[in-house]
Amino acid sequence: MARPRHRLSEPEIRVDRACDDEVFALLGACRSARDRFIVITMSRAGLRRGEVCGLRRSDVHLLVDSRRLGCDVARAHLHVVRREDNPNQAWAKSRRERVVDWQAPGPVAKAAARMSGLEFMRAMRDAILPEPPMARLIDFRMRVAEPGRILMELEPHESLENTIGLLHGATAAALLDTAMGCAVTTMLPAGQGSVTLDLKLTYLRPLSVKSGTIAAEGKVIKLGRQTSYAEGFVRDGAGNLAVHATATFSMIGEAPRTK
Repeated sequence: MARPRHRLSEPEIRVDRACDDEVFALLGACRSARDRFIVITMSRAGLRRGEVCGLRRSDVHLLVDSRRLGCDVARAHLHVVRREDNPNQAWAKSRRERVVDWQAPGPVAKAAARMSGLEFMRAMRDAILPEPPMARLIDFRMRVAEPGRILMELEPHESLENTIGLLHGATAAALLDTAMGCAVTTMLPAGQGSVTLDLKLTYLRPLSVKSGTIAAEGKVIKLGRQTSYAEGFVRDGAGNLAVHATATFSMIGEAPRTK
C-alpha cells in the first residue's frame, strides 16, 4: 500500500478559504520537491496576499494514490479552475455544491389519480401540486400546459455541464422526454398514463450556461389506445433550434367506466 507523502489530514468540516499561513503549512507538510513545486506554483498563480483565490485544504491532494480520499485522480494533484469573479483572474478551487430538495412522489401520484391528465399538468404548472423529483434535480419548470402541448423552461447552470464546458446531452434528453410525455398525458382521462417506449434525439446546436433560458416543447402527433407518438424541440434563449426529438409512448391504466 502506498504511503502518504504528507500528514495533513482531509478536514471533515467545511474549511474557509486558504490564507498565507495555510499555504505555508501546506509547504511544510510536503515530503518531496515535486509537491512543494506544485504548491509554490499555485501560490504564485493565485494565492497572493490579499487576493481571494478560494483554494481549500481539501482541494490539495498530495498523496501517492489520492483515490483513498474518494478522488478519481490517483496521483498528487490540485483541484483548480479559473474563476471569472476573481479580481486577479487567479486559479481557484473547483469544488461546488448545490442543495436539492423535493417532496415524496407517492402522495402526488395518489392526488393525480383523481384528475384528468390536463388537470394534473396544470396543477403542477400552477404549483398546486409539487414537481417531480427529477424536475427539482435538473431545475426545470413547466410554463405552458395545453391539450396536446407542454412547454418546459430551464435556466442552465454549471452542475449540468460536461468536461468540455457544454450542457450534457442527457439534459436535453430529460427535458424532451418529460415535455413529450406530459404532452401525451394532457390528452388522457383520469386513471390513464403513459411510459416511454423509445426516444430519438438529433442534436443540432450545442448548449451551455451562456445559451440563455432553454425552452423544451412537446407536442402530440398521434394519440392511440395502445401507442402514442410525440415530437419535441429544444431552443436556446435566442430561439434557435438546438435539439429535435421524436418519441413513442405506451398507454397504461384504464379510464374509469361510466355507469
